[in-house]
Amino acid sequence: MLRAMKRATILGSGGIIGVAWITGIVEGLREGGLDPLKADTVVGTSAGSIVSTRLTTTPTLTAADPAAAAAARANLKGKLKPEASREIFSSWARLQGPDPKVAARIGALARTSEADGAALIDMYRSMFGDPEWPELDLRIAAVDTESGEREIFATGGPARVAEAVAASTAVPGMFPTVPIGGRHYMDGGVHSTTHADILVGGGYRMVLIAMPTNAVTGGALGVLAQRCLEAELAALREEGVEAYVLMPEAGDREAYGSSLMDASHAESAEQAGRRQASRELSRIAHLWA
Repeated sequence: MLRAMKRATILGSGGIIGVAWITGIVEGLREGGLDPLKADTVVGTSAGSIVSTRLTTTPTLTAADPAAAAAARANLKGKLKPEASREIFSSWARLQGPDPKVAARIGALARTSEADGAALIDMYRSMFGDPEWPELDLRIAAVDTESGEREIFATGGPARVAEAVAASTAVPGMFPTVPIGGRHYMDGGVHSTTHADILVGGGYRMVLIAMPTNAVTGGALGVLAQRCLEAELAALREEGVEAYVLMPEAGDREAYGSSLMDASHAESAEQAGRRQASRELSRIAHLWA
């Protein structure tokens, strides 16, 4: 029997710091001659959906309007009642793993935001255009706010790329839910920051996972993220899949600041990612080859 040869890369959720750190990881590996985006499948969640889209599509980056993006972001925040936001984050932090019932409650609260989720789609279009789905198998994870179940957007589905990214990054309690095809969606991290188990049964040999939300960067949500990932990895390893996981290390804690949404630490987080990629390059390359 021929051994499976497919490879996948998973880029997880993690706010502004996550976008910066994943970018550092990817660019650091590329500088060393290994391109993790040259995989059979790329899975992106929230921050990971932004990076995977930017690096696997051909958006018109020169058309981006930073001022419009900043205005859109400002317009989206602060339009949810404080008590609803508190309940969202307390419920999320108490999760022990994926729980559609709790996710549906979080989704119901998120839908009470007075902001227009379509504006979040417009924000991403202002940032990187409105690209088509790439030729490779790009999958973007979000959560249906009514059922609480995850939704994996991909080519041929109901969403364009910018819509899928908006849905995947619609952090409940911070941003409004995103309308797509008559449903409303929120951040894929409410189910899992990685969604590695969607690869089970897919015939993969090796999976590289860059996961920015862990106990170092994400507090209680980081502990939850690691717990979810362990369950996902167990399912993959039962099939003989080799998985290599990168996540922020305690020695770089100062580089990430105290919040995953702290833009003032984005540059230091990216540099930490580049250094980590350099340290891990030879081991990853051995498995990737």
